[in-house]
Amino acid sequence: MATGMLRSRTIGLLATLVAVVLPALLACPAGAKLMTTYDLPKTLNYAEEIVAAPDGALWFTQDAVLGPRGQHVLGRITPAGAVSTVALPAGARAESPAVGLDGALWFADYGFVDAPRLLRFGAGGERREIVLAGDVPATALAAAPDGAMWFSTFERTGRLAVDGTVTNFRLAAESGNLTAGPDGAMWAGMAGQIVRLDASGATRVFKLPIELSPESLISGSDGALWFSASLCECIVRMTTTGQRRLFRLPQTPDRPDRLASAPDGAIWFTHSLGLGRIATTGEFTLFDVPARRDHFRFANDVTAGPDGAMWFTLEDTPFEPLEAKPDGSAIGRLDFSGANAAKLLVARLASGPLRGRAGGTLKVRFETTRPAGGALVVVRTKPGVLDWRELARTRIAPGARSATVRLPRRPGTYRVMLRLRVASQGANDSASVRVSR
Repeated sequence: MATGMLRSRTIGLLATLVAVVLPALLACPAGAKLMTTYDLPKTLNYAEEIVAAPDGALWFTQDAVLGPRGQHVLGRITPAGAVSTVALPAGARAESPAVGLDGALWFADYGFVDAPRLLRFGAGGERREIVLAGDVPATALAAAPDGAMWFSTFERTGRLAVDGTVTNFRLAAESGNLTAGPDGAMWAGMAGQIVRLDASGATRVFKLPIELSPESLISGSDGALWFSASLCECIVRMTTTGQRRLFRLPQTPDRPDRLASAPDGAIWFTHSLGLGRIATTGEFTLFDVPARRDHFRFANDVTAGPDGAMWFTLEDTPFEPLEAKPDGSAIGRLDFSGANAAKLLVARLASGPLRGRAGGTLKVRFETTRPAGGALVVVRTKPGVLDWRELARTRIAPGARSATVRLPRRPGTYRVMLRLRVASQGANDSASVRVSR
C-alpha cells in the first residue's frame, strides 16, 4: 500500500541515508534547468502518487491529510507550477490514480472501508462515486484497452465495463500491482507471482522466487512488463511469455519502488536514495534529489508529464526522532527534452563477453554521453545474497573511454561495474566477467 512506503524503511537504511545521501541542491549548466522543485503548503505534507491528468495538469494523492471541512484532499499542479487542492467526498481517501479511456481521472477509494468504491472525476468537472459489491476497500485501479476499469481488493480482482457491468474474479492483487499489458490483457502482481487475466476470466500464472515479488508493475514501451522487486534490490523485465532479465541497482542498500514509462522509452523509478532511469538495455542513471537541511527527502512516485518532463512527489521527514511524521512535501520536475537532452549522463560498457586470467588485468572499454569521472569495480556476488563484496577498484579520469582493473586470483564468474558521475547525476552499467586459470 502507498501508505506504507515510508513506514517500511528500516533504521539501518535510515542510517545509510544519513551517511551517504545528503546531496546539495541540484546544479545544472546555464540554460534550462534540469530539475525544478515546487514546495507545497503545509496542508499537503503527505504527497504520494502522481499522475498526468486529461486536463493538462498533474494530480497527486495525499495520505492522512484533512481539508478545512474534515475531508481528505487531492493535490493538483499545472506544468507552470500553480498548486491547488480538490476536496474528496466525506470519508474518502484516494489511491492508485488512473486515466480512463473515457477521458476521466479515476481513483480507488481506500477510505471507504465498507465496500470497494471508485471515484471518477470527469473531464467536464462532474464527479461520481461508484460503490461495488463486497466488504473490503479497493486498493488498486487500472484502465484496460477496451475502456473497462479493473480494480482489486485484498480478496479479489474485478472488471467494471463501460456499460456498468461488474465481473469479479477470485484473485487478490496488492495495491499498485495492476496494469494493462502490451498484449491487451490485464496483469496483476502478488507475492511470488504475476498473473495474466483477460475479460473472460482466463488466467495464466507466472511463478516467481519470493525475492522477486513485485512492488510496482507497469507495461514498457518495448513490449515487455517491468516491475520493481525491493527484496532483491533490482528491476526486472519480463516478456509476456515469462522470460525474465534482472537489473540490479548499482549501489547497496538501495530498494526500487514506483516505476513509470517515459516518452523516450526508458523506465523511470523512485528508490531509497533518490530518483532513477534505466534504459531498456539496462544502463542506469541515478539522480540526487534536492536536500533539505536536517531532513530525509524521499521520492515517492514518478510519472511522465504532459510537457514531456518527468514529474515526481517528494516527502520530507526530520532526522529525529526516527518515527517522526513528514513535515513537508514538494513536487519535482526533471526535464531532459530539447536542449537538456545532451545533459543526460548515460554510460555503457562495450558489447561482447568479458574474460580474463586469474590474477591478471582486464581492459574494459566503455562509452559515455558526457565526460565524467568515476571508477571501475570488480565485485563478487552470491545467489540469494543481497550484499556484494568489492574485490578491486580502478579510478577513471573524466573523459576516459577505457580502464584497466585487476582480476581476482580465484577462477569464477564475477561482475564488473562501471560507475561514473557528473554534477548530481550518476551513470552505471555492469556486466559479468569470466575469470579462468
